[in-house]
Amino acid sequence: MTSKEYKDKLSGFRQKKQKLINDTFLWATLAIKSLEVIAESDEIIKNTSKFQVPSTIKGKTVNRKPADIKAIIQNASNKEIYFTLFTYIVAQFEGFLVDTISLVLTYDQRKLRVNIQGNDNNKKVDISELLECNTYESVIELVIERQLGSLFYAGPKKQVEYLEKVLTIKADEKIWDKWFEYKATRDIIVHSSGLINKIYIEKVGANARGKVGKQIVVDKNYFEDSLATIKSLVGQIEVQAKKITV
Repeated sequence: MTSKEYKDKLSGFRQKKQKLINDTFLWATLAIKSLEVIAESDEIIKNTSKFQVPSTIKGKTVNRKPADIKAIIQNASNKEIYFTLFTYIVAQFEGFLVDTISLVLTYDQRKLRVNIQGNDNNKKVDISELLECNTYESVIELVIERQLGSLFYAGPKKQVEYLEKVLTIKADEKIWDKWFEYKATRDIIVHSSGLINKIYIEKVGANARGKVGKQIVVDKNYFEDSLATIKSLVGQIEVQAKKITV
């Protein structure tokens, strides 16, 4: 892989991810506005009172009172859409990290030796797995796969330590703190129905956004701030990783 090919791929990763974030924000904004219009339309609400739902029973339908439908729509536009899309964007940024790390490790294989104390990212590969590799390239792919698998089981701070060494980057500590909190918020949305627990508090410390047992808030302001921060991280990572030379 030439230096130009490497840099072009990095640029492609950045452009694709930032475009996805912008596009997601666009359609989410339009969707929320549409829901707000629907909530104010008695005619639409009336025609939605009985609707078919996914079910193993063919043609299954349910009924909802107009007041209930309005409440469902308002909850969706004020909370559920933000919960769902925030989780999606966090996953998309992790996908960007996987793509970028894989590319860097392929381009500069010296970085496969990077080891982080307290993280098993450099564990040995079983000989039987190596024997199944037909080419040198497939061996490298196997090692990279193991590195990534171990990395994303590590804590956020160990991940950042690894990222900064492998990608030769240095982002502002405050922006990483925001990322730690985003990941912790995503985790309680997925695993705790959005209720703050002790694990969340332990992960983010002074940056916690509530107390144990309270519902985490992911509103319009928080959602937009997370998109702006993640886009900034994508840009910083791409610009600094381009400086890697072999």
